[in-house]
Amino acid sequence: MGKVVCPWDTLINFVTDAFVGYGIPREEAEICTDILLESDRRGIESHGCNRFKPIYLDRIKAGIQNPITNFEIVKETPCTAVVDGHDGMGQVIGYKSMQMAIDKAKQYGFTMRLKNGQKLTCAGDEPLNEKCFGYAEGSDWLMHEAFCLYSQRDQYDPYEKHHSTVREACELAAYLNVPNLT
Repeated sequence: MGKVVCPWDTLINFVTDAFVGYGIPREEAEICTDILLESDRRGIESHGCNRFKPIYLDRIKAGIQNPITNFEIVKETPCTAVVDGHDGMGQVIGYKSMQMAIDKAKQYGFTMRLKNGQKLTCAGDEPLNEKCFGYAEGSDWLMHEAFCLYSQRDQYDPYEKHHSTVREACELAAYLNVPNLT
C-alpha cells in the first residue's frame, strides 16, 4: 500500500470523534487524542495510533476498558497521592495524575537524585512541611523560596501568605544538614 498523507486536523478530528462515539467524554477524548497523536508525531509509533482500534476501541467494545474514567484519589498527603482510574483511559489517568503531581511539587516541593548522584530537594512555594523533612534531610542541594530578608518581615509580612524569609531558609538548610542552598 502506498503512503497516505492526511492533514493533521483531519486526524485530530477523526480520532477525537471516534473516541466520543465510543462513549468517552469529549474533554477526555481530546486528552487521549493529543497523547496518541503526539506519540506518532515524535516517531514513537508503538504508542500512537497503532493502538487506537486494537487496544482502545476493541477493549471498550469488549467491556474490558471503561470509556468514562472514574478518577479516584484513594489516599492523599500534602506531598503524595494514591489514585485509581478504575480501568478507565490510561491517558486521562496519567494526565490527571501528572497535573496533581505538578501542583503538589509547586506548592510542597520534590526530591530527586541527579545523574551525578547528588540529591536535590525543592521546597516548593511554601515553607517545607515538617512531614516532608525526611525526604529533604541530607540532600546535597535545597532550593527554597524566600519572600524577603528576615529584617524586612514586618514590612512584607511573608507569613500572611505562608512564605519564609532568607534567614529561615538558611536555618532549615542547616537543620536538615544540607550544605548548599539556592
